[in-house]
Amino acid sequence: MSVHLAGAPVSWGVWGPHHGPADGGPQQVLAGVAQAGYGGSELGPPGYLGDPAETVEAFAAHRLRPAGAYVGVQLTAGALTHADRADVQRACALLAATARRADSDGLPGPAPVLVLADAGAPQLQTAPRDPSDRSSGLDRQQWDGAVRVLGEAQRVSAEHGLVAAVHPHLATWVESGWEVERLLETTDLPLVLDTGHLLLAGVDPVTALRDWGGRTAHVHLKDVDLATCERARATGPVPLRSWWSRSCTALGDGDVDVAGFLAQLRASWGGGWLVLERDVEPTGAPELAAMTAAQTADLRTADGLLRAP
Repeated sequence: MSVHLAGAPVSWGVWGPHHGPADGGPQQVLAGVAQAGYGGSELGPPGYLGDPAETVEAFAAHRLRPAGAYVGVQLTAGALTHADRADVQRACALLAATARRADSDGLPGPAPVLVLADAGAPQLQTAPRDPSDRSSGLDRQQWDGAVRVLGEAQRVSAEHGLVAAVHPHLATWVESGWEVERLLETTDLPLVLDTGHLLLAGVDPVTALRDWGGRTAHVHLKDVDLATCERARATGPVPLRSWWSRSCTALGDGDVDVAGFLAQLRASWGGGWLVLERDVEPTGAPELAAMTAAQTADLRTADGLLRAP
């Protein structure tokens, strides 16, 4: 097994191109990723680091490899929309160019992954769904359209020499365990397993890795507090964004069996990028140093568990 640890701008409060700590822009955030000890990073929102040349130079300056890039696409559109295709093309160009530079600089690590997720819908943002309610998902015709959308995005990524993988994500049409099984049965796409999103959608991350590890290309490791989600589910409608960052905790402080998950990872996963995330919503205050310290601590926790006998 070869697991490489990466960070992500979202752990520094980068929820969009113009978000993040008040005392740090893209270069400072990437410096924080490197200072925390990571060997790679996801790219953050499309365009956060600039055009391909600017993104390449930013990663090279901090000796970081690209681990992946997240793109949301409208699964209910039935076909990849012009805007979504442009986003996928842009993310792939950024990833491919940055990976080529990392290769030429001799930086160790696996190839990056294009992280695809459903972009969601207004009705999914109002309250967490009941994971057992299959009537809340897409019908057969809608699902066939979703498969077409993902297939088109997969072909675009392949044109850039990249692997695309699907991220089951809260408040989307691929969220619950039965929806993941449906995806695996109807496509050949691999998965991005996210321990936090899985647990909050009613899926045990250790079991998920045991069952789906052979189809897993990329992993997001985060810890979450179940009670925060349960309160939102009980008192909704409550938008995901209003409680999501409060549910994310330091590794080991939440309800994810982090030690068990990493033990299973060591035992069964073929390898790739393990991206540590603590989705922190920026407050508008200077907090770059605190976010870097938090990620340094999370990296130390994960690295220690991965090395445990």
